Amino acid sequence: MPARRMLELTFRSAVCLFLVGLAGTGPLEAQEREFPDRGNRGFHYAIHPAFWAANINGDVTVNGSSIAVHDTVLDAGFQGSVEAGKGRWKGIGTFQASSMNGNSLIEGPDLPDDTFGDYKFNFTMAELFAAVEFGSFETAQALEFLVGMRYVRHSLDVAPGPGTFVARENWVEPVVGARYYAEMGRSFWVTIDGNMGGFGIGSKVAWVIGGTLAVRVTKRIDATLATRFYQTEYQNDNTGYLWDEGMVQGWHIGLRWKG
Repeated sequence: MPARRMLELTFRSAVCLFLVGLAGTGPLEAQEREFPDRGNRGFHYAIHPAFWAANINGDVTVNGSSIAVHDTVLDAGFQGSVEAGKGRWKGIGTFQASSMNGNSLIEGPDLPDDTFGDYKFNFTMAELFAAVEFGSFETAQALEFLVGMRYVRHSLDVAPGPGTFVARENWVEPVVGARYYAEMGRSFWVTIDGNMGGFGIGSKVAWVIGGTLAVRVTKRIDATLATRFYQTEYQNDNTGYLWDEGMVQGWHIGLRWKG
């Protein structure tokens, strides 16, 4: 199935899920009181897989040869998260992966002008956080503080021609962040989150900002529409790898199963 057609069908499915949630507003309000998304003093968990419409941009340099990895369309990817905890404390794990293909100008020593090459770029990122919630359990808002680690992996293959090269790079960095949660009334809730990492350990600096709009479809299932923007600067003098002005962004459409 063509990528555009797949994206169109996915967005239509998401709209249908949100309409189902709106139609069931009355019964769901009672269900919210039985299964709150916060204020749970006992054990609680959430599993959240999502389709990721990804956009990746950045300039990659490997041992003096550079290529612009720039995408003007959305590529299919996967994003998921798992949360589990008790009371105010929880652990959070996230994962996202996507790949893209393109053709771009290659610059480097001993390369003729106007040298182009086909490339394949794979991006993988995983995060692990410990989080604590502040504020009263009786309110419709919550603020969480997070501390953890982020793993990033790049895989780049450029061919054919004189500019052919291969790169495999991965790193781990510390991360601190926060997440704000608010009930919007009826069946809706939102989150706004952000974090910063690196600080010279792993990347030079990296930051993420994102938000989620969700609607309760059933007692235990929410439909979600989210966006996330990640930017970083990374350099490894030992391998000669440089990821300059790297940006990863996109839309996430998923289902969240909670208990």
